[in-house]
Amino acid sequence: MNIALDIDGILANADFAFRSMMRHLFKRPFAKNKVKSFHYEDSFELSESEMKKFYKMFHNEELWLTMKPLKGAVESVKKLSEDNRIVIVTARPRDVKQATIKWLKENEINYQEIYFTLADKHLLLENYNEKIDVFLEDHPIYIQRISDAGTKVIMFEYPWNNHLESRTNIYRVKNWNEAMVKISDLYSEIC
Repeated sequence: MNIALDIDGILANADFAFRSMMRHLFKRPFAKNKVKSFHYEDSFELSESEMKKFYKMFHNEELWLTMKPLKGAVESVKKLSEDNRIVIVTARPRDVKQATIKWLKENEINYQEIYFTLADKHLLLENYNEKIDVFLEDHPIYIQRISDAGTKVIMFEYPWNNHLESRTNIYRVKNWNEAMVKISDLYSEIC
């Protein structure tokens, strides 16, 4: 199978890193249970100037290099890469491409290809030489667009995507253990 993986929220614990960075920048709490939207400004009532300061940090390679992998991600991808083609698809800024590749290497994330798509992950499906069988994603807009394109999506549940309606090709999981079970089920169906 060809399996596409997002990085932030799937491989990397980006939410924790981003909220930690906001605590450091703004000197106030940013609790996980307050996150209700993919856009932190909606959950934490951040001003426009605070958001600019926050987004400026996105060009700091250190932020991306210090993120921790999600529990079970490294081992799961290692196992998946034994019999499947792993394609990393991220909307991270291109100016952190080298830091991203370094992070993947340092965390021993096995993959065959990587794509930096900015805001158009679903377009990769149209332009990729082979069919993507399963896509692991957490962003609600990408989940819908990838699903609409006919690709099976394993959705890691977060507060920012729990409003999505159930569909026949979207599979909700809470963690990598559940994701591996679902991938195994889908393998039987696809192959």
